Amino acid sequence: MLKIRHIWIPYYDKIRIRDGQMEIKPGQLCLLQSEDEKTAQALVDLLLLKGKTIDERHIEIEGSWPDKIVGQTVYDLSRSVMDLGVYHRVDLGILKRWLRRLGLTRCRNRPCQQLSLAQRERAFFALNLSMMAEMVILSYPFTHQSPQMIKRMVNGLEEACQDQAILVVTDKTPYFHHYHLYRIEKGYLHQVMVVENRDEQWDRMKSYLSLHTLLGMPLSYWLGILLIVALLALGISRIMSWR
Repeated sequence: MLKIRHIWIPYYDKIRIRDGQMEIKPGQLCLLQSEDEKTAQALVDLLLLKGKTIDERHIEIEGSWPDKIVGQTVYDLSRSVMDLGVYHRVDLGILKRWLRRLGLTRCRNRPCQQLSLAQRERAFFALNLSMMAEMVILSYPFTHQSPQMIKRMVNGLEEACQDQAILVVTDKTPYFHHYHLYRIEKGYLHQVMVVENRDEQWDRMKSYLSLHTLLGMPLSYWLGILLIVALLALGISRIMSWR
């Protein structure tokens, strides 16, 4: 688990984040929203160790820093997706499954510069999730994607976060089923809400409604049936008494 507090991030002549805290752990999917992209990117750069070292004046760390953190970076566009996989030592089996899942099977041996922006975005997405890192950070990974592809990518993220800690900078929260939402507002980073798995919530609701139906509505029918049976029994007993 990584818990960071008292974050202070200067960016040239402006203080992007004055204070705040965030907790990220394996199996947790965190979404980050910000008033502007530069502020969110400043935090992403800090977490990706773009400065190579962590300045203790800028962040207080509780817990262990992940051994390996990966995120979207500028790759050598002259390389193909598979060449990048070898170059960055990803799990090629996982990468191939991701490329197939994201409709990139025919593009895997083409130089990235020949891919469309949407294809390139999905290729980098697949690469990052194939590196088997403890923590994956993705900054606006759905910018050029269709709604159908966003759903597919989000489903993949929610599956991947079972073994990894994942932080996504995005404004596409309606596509996600469960997440911890953080927001940077007026220079302060804070947690806004925790959303449970909506599918699980719906399953629980359906289970409750089924139980309610079983114990509620059918009971009135059973009472009616019992009343009819009682009347029949009474009628039969009277007929028998007349004999």
